[in-house]
Amino acid sequence: MSNLAIQRSGPLGPGMLPPGLEVDYGVIRQLPLFEGIPDEALVHAMSQGGIALRSLERDMFVLDPIGLAAGQPAPVVYVARGQVAAAVFNETDLQERRAAQIAHENATHEEREQESLIKPAPLARVALKNIALFMEGDLFNSAALSATHGQPIAFYTTAPSALIALDHRWIAELAVRHPMFEQRLRRALSVSRERLAWVSGVKQELLDFFVRQGVSVAGEVVRVRQLDLCIDCKLCEEACEERYGARRLTLGGYQLGMLDFIYTCRTCTDQRCIDPCAYDSIKYDTKKREVIINEATCTGCSACAQSCPYGAIDMVDVIDTHIGPGTGRVARARRIANKCDHCMAYGDQACVSACPTGSLIEVNPYNLFRERSPRMAHLARTGYDDELTRRDRREVLPVMPFTEGLAVRSGGLAKVKRGRYAPLLMWMVGIFVFLIALGEALLRVYAPTLSYQMMQIVADPDFKDQPLSGQLGQIKHHPPDSLFVWSGLVGAGLMAIAAIYPIFRRVGVFRWLASNTMWFDFQLMAGTVGPMFVALHSALRFDTWVSAAFWSMVSAAPAHRADGRDRSRARDPARQGPVGRDVAEPSARAVVADLPGHRPDPRNDRTARPALAARRRSPDAQGPGAARGPHDHHRAPPGRRAQGAAAASLLEESARPVHRDAHRLRRRPHLGLVVPCALVATSNA
Repeated sequence: MSNLAIQRSGPLGPGMLPPGLEVDYGVIRQLPLFEGIPDEALVHAMSQGGIALRSLERDMFVLDPIGLAAGQPAPVVYVARGQVAAAVFNETDLQERRAAQIAHENATHEEREQESLIKPAPLARVALKNIALFMEGDLFNSAALSATHGQPIAFYTTAPSALIALDHRWIAELAVRHPMFEQRLRRALSVSRERLAWVSGVKQELLDFFVRQGVSVAGEVVRVRQLDLCIDCKLCEEACEERYGARRLTLGGYQLGMLDFIYTCRTCTDQRCIDPCAYDSIKYDTKKREVIINEATCTGCSACAQSCPYGAIDMVDVIDTHIGPGTGRVARARRIANKCDHCMAYGDQACVSACPTGSLIEVNPYNLFRERSPRMAHLARTGYDDELTRRDRREVLPVMPFTEGLAVRSGGLAKVKRGRYAPLLMWMVGIFVFLIALGEALLRVYAPTLSYQMMQIVADPDFKDQPLSGQLGQIKHHPPDSLFVWSGLVGAGLMAIAAIYPIFRRVGVFRWLASNTMWFDFQLMAGTVGPMFVALHSALRFDTWVSAAFWSMVSAAPAHRADGRDRSRARDPARQGPVGRDVAEPSARAVVADLPGHRPDPRNDRTARPALAARRRSPDAQGPGAARGPHDHHRAPPGRRAQGAAAASLLEESARPVHRDAHRLRRRPHLGLVVPCALVATSNA
């Protein structure tokens, strides 16, 4: 239909909508992007097919090269609800998933009832690379697929979405007639282009991880482990298992730089685990905002566990403890699903409270990745009524949290029973007492007349009348003076307390008195301040066997620690490389893997993930005689990952698919909204 035909068509009122468009009109009318457009003009555009609402389930293609070649229209798409991602696919995978989608859309009700309750792997995992993400309020041009070359790119939904399809000619017509609509489109275009301009190099890897690992569809918080703070004590897993009988989290999840996104429930916005359950044993509680499993009705069919692509649900055996008539001699185990519910029935989260170093925290995933600035998100929700100022043009997808760490020890957004100021108070008291003792010792050596012991000597009647030289002779600089004796006793006591720290974290009464973090901080303070008091006690003298033994121990400790680290790495080849990560290692084979016809990465297959994770955790994953190339990196032990290695691992990933990066750079300008000619002409006028 031409613009002239649009102008000559008679306007329709809201009551003259064709059958079936009333609901769509109610949804579109409430969107902030269309505020200011008269009802008659909006109804007329919808009746003529210029504006249409399309509701899609998760993992459905919005547009792909196959449909585009078959004549499928390629409109401008406004995301009213949900998420849409653009990704590079293998041609074989694209054809198979698209054929399955068409068969599902054309199936009858009876045929859909016969379909498996367990859905295939998410398209985010099947994709070779996720290159763009569009959320609520974003605009993108699906016709950009016609300008791409090489491997196919397709738009798909990562969550249940409501999309508004806008015909290019109707966009131009509405922009000419309604200047406010034109300004909103231009602001949306500016925000989208500026946001996508950031996505290159390392940030492209962050975006791909954000979409591929389901962080973009996670709830308000995700639990991460800070690898630079973790000491690999496993207390978090033990505390969870002690509280619930079976642990509900597993360390060693999807790692990116200095952060480990552990295997635990993220309370996804689309809840893939709920639909397959035929017994309604797993539901989403809207008040508590938590996915809850009813253990009484769970049959142990494992459909929910197989449907969760993030390894958050495990199947465990529960033994019936009921005894009496009718029960067998040996209790039969019953298999049920087990998942994290963020300890909603408790005042704290067991795993976070048990972490002694504060490594385990919960953060907001959107603030962590910051795929868009807060101002950009606000403009998208409000319909782009304001301009994006220079102050609001913040960097998106920051790299620093993943290369430098978060340095958060307070638990983040998690519920935790932990004193904030008690560790600081302990350190202040310990350092303050030591400084007083050190100051007194220094005064006795360099300014004896100003020391506290001199004041005591002057006040003593036995030494009051003696000359100054006699009084100075009474000042002691080493044991057996009480100052140095008590310094040795205090130091030895603190070192003994530091040595028995494992008792504090294993005996229940100590855990009732304070959290593991409190005892760990106390152990650090005792292990640091104690040797300082012992050093003051010995006055740095080596004329006794006690001081010689102490300083020998102090000097040998760093060498012993370094030797132990080297031996640990020699025993475990998986500890020799830099930071492990979920994306593939850069190597010559990576370029071959990107060529058409090559079998996709097995990590994209949800069913192969547990076996692959087991192989990566095994020190003999490559075989005893396998040769390792310079780029065959493995995971380093937690707490040993250097910041430089993390930065290098991220930077290496940006250079892996060289030819794909070149194609992506040529494609990026087409991902934004293509402004119609009429719109450009109007703005120039």
